Amino acid sequence: MNSKWDLFSLQGNVIRELSGFLFITMVDGSLKGFIADSDNINSTDKCTKIILSESNIKKIFEQDETFGSLVGSEYFYFAMPIILKDVVVCQENHEFILIESSVLILFEDDIKQEIFI
Repeated sequence: MNSKWDLFSLQGNVIRELSGFLFITMVDGSLKGFIADSDNINSTDKCTKIILSESNIKKIFEQDETFGSLVGSEYFYFAMPIILKDVVVCQENHEFILIESSVLILFEDDIKQEIFI
């Protein structure tokens, strides 16, 4: 687990930089997405997650020119390494919700794509 993820509490937090993994999929006709502290799909029910709004997901789709793909006809993004900068989250019903972030950086090897959300 990423040590910065331990900073989350019941109050909103501002975290300068946070590393994680992006998951976006279509569930029952709706886009669902989250950032997890684990890249293991089998453990995402047990890991810490930041839930993305549909607006956040649309911004990712609109701005990503490099990484988005369909994997196994289910995931648009599957454990995509990311960095969030200037993250603000809140906790509702035992879930963390992304309130604000200035930049989400998708990366793999030496390739990076900045997304403004």
